[in-house]
Amino acid sequence: TRQAARGADVQAPIEVTLEEAFEGATKSFSISVEPGQPPQRFEVKIPAGVKDGSKIRLAGKGASSPTGQRGDLYLIVRMRPHPQFERRGDDLYEDVSIPFHTAALGGEVEVPTLKGRITMKIPPGTQGGQVFRLAGQGMPRLNKQGRGDLYVRVQISVPKNLTERQKALIKELATSGA
Repeated sequence: TRQAARGADVQAPIEVTLEEAFEGATKSFSISVEPGQPPQRFEVKIPAGVKDGSKIRLAGKGASSPTGQRGDLYLIVRMRPHPQFERRGDDLYEDVSIPFHTAALGGEVEVPTLKGRITMKIPPGTQGGQVFRLAGQGMPRLNKQGRGDLYVRVQISVPKNLTERQKALIKELATSGA
């Protein structure tokens, strides 16, 4: 017996935010899978940890054929750039600004993550550009256990409007050889 020809597979992009890729999401969208036909509405489950360029297959949702067996619809994930985080594989990178006194003396700062804000310890003498790794604070691993890491690059913010007393203290610090 000859197998009946099935309809053509269709590819279409789907835009996914970093938050949707982090949590997993259900998205609704409309697409015309047949030339000259009105768009159809679809719902698709975005798995947590999905990456840019990943394909999500919706079986039997592609173009039809004379025999009635439809092809598949393949959605190509396009990750929308995020204003705070850069993604590399399962790891996330971000820049965090800290006050110069915290960099010099050490302390704690609040760091944004995709799960919410967490406290990060800053050791005394931290330099601008120094990177800290927060294990398990990155993206979920697609179809696996665990998460990537979050790498925080410290930017030191220097105050612009100092009082005369503050200027004198900094000059004293500078002349003491620090």
